[in-house]
Parts: sequence; structure tokens; C-alpha cells
Amino acid sequence: MIAFQLSRRTWIAASLVFTLALIALMPMRFLLSTTIPNSSAIAASGASGSIWAGRIFDMRAGSVSIGTIDAGLRPFALLTGDYSFAFSQPNATGAPLLRGRITKSFGGVSVEQLNGPILLGELLPGMSAVRLEFEDLSVDLSDGRCRTASGSVRSRPDSQIFAILGIGDGLIGRARCDKGDLLLPMASGSGMERLELRVFSGGTYNAKLVLQQPAAELVPLLNQAGLTPVAGAYRLSAKGKFW
Repeated sequence: MIAFQLSRRTWIAASLVFTLALIALMPMRFLLSTTIPNSSAIAASGASGSIWAGRIFDMRAGSVSIGTIDAGLRPFALLTGDYSFAFSQPNATGAPLLRGRITKSFGGVSVEQLNGPILLGELLPGMSAVRLEFEDLSVDLSDGRCRTASGSVRSRPDSQIFAILGIGDGLIGRARCDKGDLLLPMASGSGMERLELRVFSGGTYNAKLVLQQPAAELVPLLNQAGLTPVAGAYRLSAKGKFW
């Protein structure tokens, strides 16, 4: 019987290779089950593939439905001690609907280069849905508070009021941080219609719609929709919670 005696260096090398192999073959569903606690606002119905090229099904962030996304761990970010995932939302044409990156570092969490649409529920009373379209949106959070924010956002509310006003292009603005909150101020081309969405650190939000000097024939519809007259304008506000 032949006995093999391995040196300490060989044992270390073999252990390293074994560990790297486990990481390389780690399934996405295992990573989700170990990194997302049951109390988290992030949830998904399942996952397939590896952590480098996987798919997450029916993903939600609180009340916001994201849907199925393809995601993969970015290996070079690991060299700096960060966990960074690139993700994209597939569709029938092959072009991603929603894409971007999420990075977790010692300093906080950041969303980087977010592009594409997210459909929100009833952000304001009387609006069955609001579609937000992001372009190169980046937000850096520390302890839940907004440190930096950039990029543009466009809102397309599903509302009879906006259909009558003829605002086909929606309301557009640029993201910024304000007193630790993420602020998304959006306005029409004329500036007469404005929608402001403020997201607080705990996942709650304030939404405010202001219509300046609306036409007289619109007033009954605005009253019916719950807008109240304020100094030459009509306003509608609401509070809610995303996660």
C-alpha cells in the first residue's frame, strides 16, 4: 500500500482550488436564500443558474414589482471587497427593458446606471398606475440616506387628466438628494404641470402633483379627482410606502 504525504503548501493550494470551485458553481438560489433575510422587503419566487449568470423570477422590492431579471455577480468588484450585481430585464425582442447595477460596499448601497421603466401602483389617488422611465440614474445610499444622485427620470401617469391636457411626453426631471432624501422633481415642457416624488430612508414616500392655472372646463374633473385649489393652482398629495 502506497501512502501519499502532501505538504502544507499543497494542502493550502488544494483548499483554495476547492473553495474557488464552490464559489464558481454556487447557484443563484442559494445566494438569495443566504443573503436576503425573511424580514427583507426584497422577495422573489425563485432563481436559476449560477451567481455569475443567473435568473431571478418575480422579483419585488416592497410594493414595487420588478419582474423576472437576469443577474450576475461582477467578479472585479470582489477585489475591492464589494458585492456588485449587474442585472437586466429580458423581453420578447431580446432588448432589456430594465438594466443597471446594484453594489453593496462597506460604505452603503448604490444603484448605478439604471435605465428603463418601472411601473408603480397607485402613486396618487385617481391614478391607477404611474410609469417611471429612468435614464442613467445613479443613487448612492449610506445608512439609508441619499448621499449622491444623478440621472433623469420621466413619469407617464395613467390618468384621464393627463390625457385631456395632452401631455404625451410625460413629466421629466433630474434626480437629486435633498436633506438625505431621494428627490425626483418632474415637470412638463411648459412647467405648468409638476409631479414631485420624495423617497425617505425607511422606504416611505411623499408624492405631490401641482397643476398651474388649469382651464376652467377642467375644474369639475379636478375636483372629482380630489385635487384642491391653492393659489392659482390645483394640488394633490399622497403618502405611501414602497418597502
